[in-house]
Amino acid sequence: EAELAAVLGHEVGHYLRRHSIKHLKKARNTLSITTFATVGLEAAKAKQKEIENVQILLLSQIFSFSRKQEREADAIGTILTANAGYDPAAGARVWETVMAEFPSTKHMKRAPVFATHPITPKRRARILDLAAKLHPARRELHRERFLKTRAPLEGMLWQDQLEKGTVYRTVALAERLLREGDRSAKALCVNAEALRRRGNLGDGQAALKFYREAVASGEELFPWCWKGYGLAALRWSIQPGEGRKALATYLKLVPDAPDRQALEFYLQDGRSTP
Repeated sequence: EAELAAVLGHEVGHYLRRHSIKHLKKARNTLSITTFATVGLEAAKAKQKEIENVQILLLSQIFSFSRKQEREADAIGTILTANAGYDPAAGARVWETVMAEFPSTKHMKRAPVFATHPITPKRRARILDLAAKLHPARRELHRERFLKTRAPLEGMLWQDQLEKGTVYRTVALAERLLREGDRSAKALCVNAEALRRRGNLGDGQAALKFYREAVASGEELFPWCWKGYGLAALRWSIQPGEGRKALATYLKLVPDAPDRQALEFYLQDGRSTP
């Protein structure tokens, strides 16, 4: 909850400093330059790819705050977080988490979040330095309260991440759950599914281990966890019927599954995944 407060505080900081108004003025000027540059390149018979590159470069400037504006928003957000009774260092942890999701600087540069909110070690250090100077009466994290509130949406959120997010980011997020000591059935399912989808050498057996531990816990699983378990078992398990049993459970929980016909194919004896 403290990290969410830090993110909201940062965005409120942009609002309080009227960064959006300055942003609109910059956007108007940038759009004028973009139009002028495009016409000039077309007149010079530049290649379409060159024109597109110039447009992307200029338009990307519209959506990014300046480094000064980011520093101001960071400072205001940190102070607001502390004033609300949360740990003021939470903002630094947000960026630590985001950076950990990317395996290299090259991947970070491609991510939209860094186009609008560039992050550097100095920026993180500034947040921590300011947090150390603040002395709030409380430094709450409210982790358990946040997780309880988020619980009804958790399955949907993780499924969206698994389907739309990049594999390396999903694996990083899943591993964070285990590092924080969360070995609930749902955390195990997320890790299993992330590894199954990545499919590197050894990921299959590791995924099966997590799936089996989740099932053995007796806790309720996300419906899509049963589907992933079934597909993983059909591909990597030597235990007869393990995969088909898991898929049958999934189809029972989700009778109108859009891929029902395809999954029923694997329920037939002797079938296995490609």
